[in-house]
Amino acid sequence: METNDEVKLQCLVLPREKGVCHKPSKEFTILPVNIPASYSVGHLKEAIYAKKTKAFAEITADELILSLVSISCDELITLGTDPEAYVKIRLLEKRRLVPIENVSEIFPQDNPPAPKHVHILVELPDDEISDDSLEEQKKSQTIINEKIRIFTACIYIRI
Repeated sequence: METNDEVKLQCLVLPREKGVCHKPSKEFTILPVNIPASYSVGHLKEAIYAKKTKAFAEITADELILSLVSISCDELITLGTDPEAYVKIRLLEKRRLVPIENVSEIFPQDNPPAPKHVHILVELPDDEISDDSLEEQKKSQTIINEKIRIFTACIYIRI
């Protein structure tokens, strides 16, 4: 049952691989979500999560990253033939949503979500380690290994 204060949103779920150039399947994963306008973005995360629990098995609802976008059907059709579609979608102009924002603040009654558009971009947290972080870990491990060698050498000399 739909009420006047319910907002109908189309949510596009992106795969986890950050920056990977891969051709999307025949169709993007787009979830329709109806949510009361008085609910928060946090509630929206929970509603999206509930629709795709298998896909989100390794994370919790609060870890989903939601952004406000406006992608028309025509743009989606064009992107559907592009092998770098997901990369291009990630580069689109978007505004990251905060869990405490109300849906009614994002989509007021006098400015409802556009029909035949994707309104919300859903991204999963990036679980990859950055190159800088990986390099720091390697340096740290090298220092630890060097200290172990020095300590071991000192023990051998004393015996």
